Amino acid sequence: SFTDGHGYGLQAGGFYRINFTDRLRLEGRLLISGEGGLFTYDERTLVADVRDTLRTVRATFRHELDASIQTVSIEPIASLRVTRGLELMAGPRISYGIVTRFRQTETLVQPEDYGTYLGDDRTWVVNEGTIPNSTLIRFGLSGGFRVMLPSSKASPITIGLEAMYTQGLSSVITDAAW
Repeated sequence: SFTDGHGYGLQAGGFYRINFTDRLRLEGRLLISGEGGLFTYDERTLVADVRDTLRTVRATFRHELDASIQTVSIEPIASLRVTRGLELMAGPRISYGIVTRFRQTETLVQPEDYGTYLGDDRTWVVNEGTIPNSTLIRFGLSGGFRVMLPSSKASPITIGLEAMYTQGLSSVITDAAW
């Protein structure tokens, strides 16, 4: 199993807002999202060193899994204005996977001065392709807040900063831990 990892994400999209009252609104959002993660595991073991005498030396093989998922999502979000410039938002997210790719490698990183697989290559396993058994439709719950920046009351354009979190309710893939 992988013991370390980090990831990133980027979203772009648009929304349409319907005002029910001065404080309560419903937004329909359409989003395109890119999510990625790099997972690593360092396997420590011994390997043979036959350069001058037969002996074993400590070695580290780094296993990496680089995954990328792109989705199109819809979110019906309810927003509640708490103060003039602050809104709380929550609602479900339904996502459809359009790209699910991975690249997996195994590289000899220690000892640094000795050891290759074939020729001069220190990377042995290289697998890449579509993530097997990836879930096409995923569900989640989103929540967060928006801070509206002051603007002219006559202007139809408003500017706001948002912080949102989505908790996934569906697995990324079926029949395996991910």
